[in-house]
Amino acid sequence: MNRFALRAYGALAVTVFGLFALAAPAGALAPQPIDASEQGPLAFVAMTVMCVLFVLSLFYMDRVRQRREREAEQRRPVE
Repeated sequence: MNRFALRAYGALAVTVFGLFALAAPAGALAPQPIDASEQGPLAFVAMTVMCVLFVLSLFYMDRVRQRREREAEQRRPVE
């Protein structure tokens, strides 16, 4: 992924976070959006999606780290 794409994703993340931060004081975001006592199946699905996204992000970050290490090894001068 090139630097332009990374900057675009970063700008998107900052924008989304900023919108949430602006909406929170107005009461647009509930402190507990899903109540497990009333919406059990929805809470389970939301938790499952969150866990899957977390694990996928770990795999993605590890892949980026491995790619950077490979690129660094290729750039090293041969002695």
